[in-house]
Amino acid sequence: MSKYYTELRIPRKDKSLSWDIAHHLYVQQFSGPAIVVTDKPAALVPSVSKQWRKIIGQAQLECSRTLDPARTSELTNERIHAEQLRFTARIPSAADADVFFVTIDQLLQASITYHTLYIVGELEGNSLDRLANNIQEQGIVVIYHPV
Repeated sequence: MSKYYTELRIPRKDKSLSWDIAHHLYVQQFSGPAIVVTDKPAALVPSVSKQWRKIIGQAQLECSRTLDPARTSELTNERIHAEQLRFTARIPSAADADVFFVTIDQLLQASITYHTLYIVGELEGNSLDRLANNIQEQGIVVIYHPV
């Protein structure tokens, strides 16, 4: 039995890859560190961060509209946690950030454990098990199918 779950995703035609990563990450934000493997990490960080800020704004708007105290508390906790998440395009180390954008080579050099691994693009002969070597038990590997 595998120690992680695999999810194949194809971004919606009317939404960007950054939008999809940010929305998937929002649901997974309490699970632990996440790594996004891509050919151009520095180019993807700003666009995902922009989508992330939009999600935080939507959560704040929804919070102000709801009358249910339990839902208000839930949304407030999600928003506060989301505002504190840190994104970086550097080789992962535990103190740096919560979401790391790296190349395949950088991932293979990393020694950090993580809960969610996003793979954008082709694996280029690298096996999934090799890339997910440091994933936490019950972690999730999200593979974006090229469109």
